[in-house]
Amino acid sequence: MAWQQQHNNTRTDQLAPVLWVSWSRARCWHGDTVRISVRSIYVRDGGVLRLDIFPVGDAVAIDTVANLVINGNSLDHDYTVDWKTKVIPAGSRVFELTATLTNPATTSAASPPMWVDLEEPWFSA
Repeated sequence: MAWQQQHNNTRTDQLAPVLWVSWSRARCWHGDTVRISVRSIYVRDGGVLRLDIFPVGDAVAIDTVANLVINGNSLDHDYTVDWKTKVIPAGSRVFELTATLTNPATTSAASPPMWVDLEEPWFSA
């Protein structure tokens, strides 16, 4: 019996890259080092990323880490929270981040939030 179906099932369309980004911790102090993890699918090795850090509910980035290279569809970047010289909106304590791939232009959804304590703790005596 002869095979009667199509044999060439090659897709010719472009696969769109997808990015996910997350913090290694849910809370940190000013001066702590946290790991930012980026995972992806359909991203070629050598892709250049930019990470933007925002207060939750604000569209203006307080810090940007540029020119990071992703390989093997993953990137782990150690980041020190050193924001004493940054302009942070009053009352901001919860931050999220996004990852942006430059070619093709793709931006991740916002990460889960991370709480950052910027002032010295107050303890009762």
